[in-house]
Amino acid sequence: MAQVRRARTDALERARLEEICLLTGAAGGDATQLLDDPTLLTDAYLTPYLALEPDLCLVLVDDADIPVGYAIGAADTAAFEARCAAWWPVVRARHGTRTRPPRPGLEQHLVERLDGRNLTDPRLLDQFPAHLHIDLLSTAQGGGNGRLLITALLDALREAGARGVHLGVDPANTRALGFYRHLGFAEVPHANSLVLGLPL
Repeated sequence: MAQVRRARTDALERARLEEICLLTGAAGGDATQLLDDPTLLTDAYLTPYLALEPDLCLVLVDDADIPVGYAIGAADTAAFEARCAAWWPVVRARHGTRTRPPRPGLEQHLVERLDGRNLTDPRLLDQFPAHLHIDLLSTAQGGGNGRLLITALLDALREAGARGVHLGVDPANTRALGFYRHLGFAEVPHANSLVLGLPL
């Protein structure tokens, strides 16, 4: 029976969460072959949350207490992005100088994020100031595991004072779209990409 707990910051758990991030980073599928440097993905969409929002980093674990999914987020997206502005230069320095342009698509998006160019539309934050990411291995999907995990994070966001939450979805990830809509998320019409919102 899967359970939800807070993420730990030890090297073993961090490595497992990075693995989950990569195995689910391409519309729910494996992103490893799409990136010359797989740590671009984890540095953009996992590491800052573990460092800056540890109370809002939850993991779904199996019977052996091994993570099979995670849900992470921030109750105040604007404040999180402001803290990330100081975080990104450290991450960019770790990646060094690029010798070639990034691949179009996912890699380009990640480089832009690490350059601080992918800020959230402020109009979105009026109604949905919080945001989240959820990633589950295919073996953990179904049986109510996703609902268990996201419900725990939504409760934590409410407790942190968030009045609404949003998330971005790759339109190709139709399974995830159905899951979010079933939970009450609805498309936010003025967003630049496919974004779903939920009042809390």
